[in-house]
Formats: sequence, structure tokens, C-alpha cells
Amino acid sequence: MCWTRPKIIIVVSLLFVIFLCSGCMGGQEVDDLSFILTIGIDKSDEPDMNIFTFRIAMPRSFTGDSGGENKDKTKLVSVKSPNITEAIRQLGIALNRNPELSHTSALFISEEVAKEGIYPYLTMFLREQVYLNTMSILIIEGEAKEALKKNTAPFELFQYRWIDSLKRVQKFAASSLINDVNQFYMQIKEPTHAVATGYGTIIDNSLQKKSPMPLPHQSIPQYGVEDFPREGGTELIVVGSAIFRDWKMVGKLNMSEAFGAVLLNKGIQTTLTVEDPFVEERKISLGIDVKNPKVDVDVVDEKMKIDINIIANCELSDVVTDMDYTNKENRQIIEKKINEAIESGVQAYFNATQPFGADCIEISNQYRAKVGTWQEWSSHDWPSLYRNAEVHIKVNSKLKRSGLLWREVDERGAGDNV
Repeated sequence: MCWTRPKIIIVVSLLFVIFLCSGCMGGQEVDDLSFILTIGIDKSDEPDMNIFTFRIAMPRSFTGDSGGENKDKTKLVSVKSPNITEAIRQLGIALNRNPELSHTSALFISEEVAKEGIYPYLTMFLREQVYLNTMSILIIEGEAKEALKKNTAPFELFQYRWIDSLKRVQKFAASSLINDVNQFYMQIKEPTHAVATGYGTIIDNSLQKKSPMPLPHQSIPQYGVEDFPREGGTELIVVGSAIFRDWKMVGKLNMSEAFGAVLLNKGIQTTLTVEDPFVEERKISLGIDVKNPKVDVDVVDEKMKIDINIIANCELSDVVTDMDYTNKENRQIIEKKINEAIESGVQAYFNATQPFGADCIEISNQYRAKVGTWQEWSSHDWPSLYRNAEVHIKVNSKLKRSGLLWREVDERGAGDNV
């Protein structure tokens, strides 16, 4: 065999790669580590002290040796400490293992802490680039420690995947804005100084709760976290968002208000239920798809004007009457009803955030292209402008498809084509 120079380089490179993949993490044996999956932060009864709760997984928890069973492979450990760095040091002493933050997926922060300001608890993560995009922030009504206890993630094989599933479903559920540490920081340091992130609480599993009624001319129920009727699933539910100004929580968005925020922020692909305009006490459910709503912002004489144009493609999904919704006249009536429902959700978002001057989804940034310099952009008092902004919302929905059922059937199952 002829050992040419390229072959020697390839062999040496492969040996070097094998050496790097020898099973140690940062020069430490994996079995010597304890992986922190989530961190909870609560106030303590002592001044300048907090209670930090960690959900810990040992390395063997990730080996899948349970045959696919979802057993509790994690433990909760709480320590009292003045800051999170010291808390992690105390955690290592308590476990006789080195804490590892590479798998930390969420920070659970109690509402009491959030109202006083969360900047002191994020500084460590802001200085470490590796953590910025992996840790989501959730504000908890009540104690974060209790939320960690109740959040058993029954449908996840591994605990750390729970927050990823929660974030993925939001484009469909459209019930909450959830931001990670990096997104939170990037928005707070903008001249608007506002951001929103997920808000959750522990609720009783009960179908006995009365579902909240929509407001007049509104089809989206005003769910808050405390009145969500359901049975089964995890006891921690995230519905709505916490509103922040200058690192402090100042208010909340309910489900309807968060719907408007998610729609304007990223667009949505979800379902919408509206009142049947032809049959009393009946509902119609539709699939809706909204992509890239057009938002135009203008500032004249220190007065802000926001023009929003939304195009929604819709498809009939769940109809319980024998009414023909496919003819042109009826379709236009339904489209008008859809327009009103979407407009009410977007308007609800502005009604909730404008009193705080909290532009949580950075609508003001649409004005950046109209100014020449950063000095000109930052010279405006954006919170005040947003608080007094004039908002115009235009929705144009199109019922593109009626589904495969082209002739409605009666309650006996017989139709015109039978």
C-alpha cells in the first residue's frame, strides 16, 4: 500500500476526530454530571435571598433503558441563595456532581419576582452565548417551585422536550407568545422597551368550569389561565402571556389578546369558530391561514398611525346545519363574520397593551425604513407614541374551499344527491 501525503492526512484527521469523540464532555466523564433541565425562581422570606428550584436529570436518564416507558427520571432540588450562580454551586455540593446547563430548556419565574424585575436573574445567561437561544422564559402565577412539581410532562419521553413541544404548537394554538432569553433581551433593549412571554399556572382538572363567553362581536373566548375547562393532561397550562416593560411585568394577555399578538407577529395556521349567521345558537368552525400580515406605521407631528391589512384564507371545517354555505351570497356573509372575529382578536391585543405603552411585538420597527439614522429613530418616545397610537385594522378573508362535502345532508344522513 502506497502511503501518499493525502492519505496520511486523512488517517491522522480521522484518529484526531475519534479522540475528540471519546465520550467526555468538557473534559469530564458524563456520569460525573447532573443535567439541569429547568430552573424555578421564587421569592424568599429573607431579604436579598431567593429560592431556586432545579429539575435534575442524571446522565443515565437519557439512555432510554426503560423500554419506552415514561417514568419519572428526574428529581427536584431547591436551594436558598442570593443569586443563581451561587445557587448552582450549592446544587453541586448537594448532589456531589457538577451541574451542567447545556440541556436547560426553561426558566420558570414566579409572578412576584417578575413584577420586581427579572434582569438580575438573567445576567449570567446573557453573558454566555450558548444559553441565549435555548432557554425559554415562562412567568408562573403562584410559586415556580410548585409549577415544577406539577409539570410532569406525561406525553414526553424526556422532560426537556416539553418546552419545545409547547413552542411548536403555538402557531396552531395561537394562545401565547413565548420568548427565549435572547429574544427577550433583544426586544427589551430596543427603544420600545417592551416584550411578552408565556404565562402559566397550575389549574384543577375539571370540565365543570363554565367556558367564558365571547365579548360582543367577538368569537374567541376570553380564556385566562384560571378558567380553562379541561380534564386530563399536565396540570401546568400556558395560556396567554405576561407583558413586560423595562424588565418588569406590568400586565397580562388572555387567550384572545394573545391570539391577536401571535397573528401579527408570525402569522397563524389554526382553526376559528364563529357564530352561524343563519342559525341561532349554532357555530361554524373553519381552518384559517394568515401569512405575513401587512403593517404600516407612520409618525407625523409625534402622533403614530398604525394601518394593518390582513388576508386570511379559510376553509369550512365543522358545520352542524343543513344550510348551503357555498353559494356566493351566503359565502360573503360568512366571510364578513370571519373578518369581524379576526379584527376583534387583533383589536383586543391593542386594547390590552396600549395602556402600558408596551409594543410587545415591535410593530414600531416598521417605521425604521422611513428614518435615515439611529439617532432619529431612538429620539422618539416610542412607549408614549404607542400608547396614543391610532390603529386601523382591515381584514379580507376568502372562503377558498368548502371541503369535499359539496351537497349538505340532513340529520338522517340523506342529501339532495341521494
